[in-house]
Amino acid sequence: KPGRVASIKVRAIGEPSEIAITMAPSEVPADGKSLVTVKAVLKDSAGYKVPYDTSLTVEASHGTVVAEDIDPSAAGTQVKCTDGEAVFKVRAPLTTQKGSVTIAHGSLSGSASTFFSPNLKEMMVVGYGELSVGPGEKSGEFETGGRGAFFAQGKITDRVLLTAAYDSDEKDEGLFGHEGQNPDTDEDYPTYGDESTNENLATSSDKGYIRLDEGKNHILYGDYSTELGKNRLAQYRRALTGAELDADFGIFGLKGFYSLTDRSQVVDKLPAKGTSGYYYLTRNPIVSGSESITLQTRERGRTDNVLSSEALVRNTDYRIDYDLGVVMLLRTVPALDPS
Repeated sequence: KPGRVASIKVRAIGEPSEIAITMAPSEVPADGKSLVTVKAVLKDSAGYKVPYDTSLTVEASHGTVVAEDIDPSAAGTQVKCTDGEAVFKVRAPLTTQKGSVTIAHGSLSGSASTFFSPNLKEMMVVGYGELSVGPGEKSGEFETGGRGAFFAQGKITDRVLLTAAYDSDEKDEGLFGHEGQNPDTDEDYPTYGDESTNENLATSSDKGYIRLDEGKNHILYGDYSTELGKNRLAQYRRALTGAELDADFGIFGLKGFYSLTDRSQVVDKLPAKGTSGYYYLTRNPIVSGSESITLQTRERGRTDNVLSSEALVRNTDYRIDYDLGVVMLLRTVPALDPS
């Protein structure tokens, strides 16, 4: 009407400055089938969604990303982002553990976590045994030999999951041993041309393995990684064989481990070459599965100051030859960052 003025405010959307990530549900059983829905939203500095189409780089610490990879040649899984949003799923692994998803777009990155809880299924036991008797070197003497091995997994109460394995033979030839730790070898695959995967649920360099899980708490004897890295003053990461305890009491947690080992830990700090490799380690051969490779960005004038750190995943970020001690990255790493 005459004499009246109407006005509206229009706000321009800024450049993306954040990747907001949600994972639902917050907990699923580690059964190799359950799915977690992940939603990523690009937002500007004011928290508004940035509605444009692009692609996001997705990496899951555990489990499998269930989404079409629109660029298989790039590292990680490239997920399509439409109108500023991307939705995909992560399939649960077979082992109880905390899992996280990291999503990157250019210089931006974000992460969210979930928990893969014990799969309280009915007890399953599979085993193998043999006994041999034959004539000895002398008349009237006999030579005997034998072997026994088993794997068992299932609930022993309504809340506790048991995983156990034993092989009386040497671990280098164990039926339920850790051969599958090195997926670069084909010796564990009797057939080819399918999409089968090989996962070890009872990894141990010793003859036996046992683990008890109750919710987010577990105790085990076998192979494990210490993963003490949250506190910079108490960082300690090493692959060991022995006993481990991990308990979560809500407001605080308890983590302990014990191991007697004759293995030595070696830390190599190798400068990036601006290429993907090869990077030669100072020692070889290396115990299969014992490595921990981290990509760090350090201040140029003060190399003791770590600006950022990224844990790399074997076969996703790099490949390694354990016999020769040689690492090949699956992407080019510049010698200097842009800044």
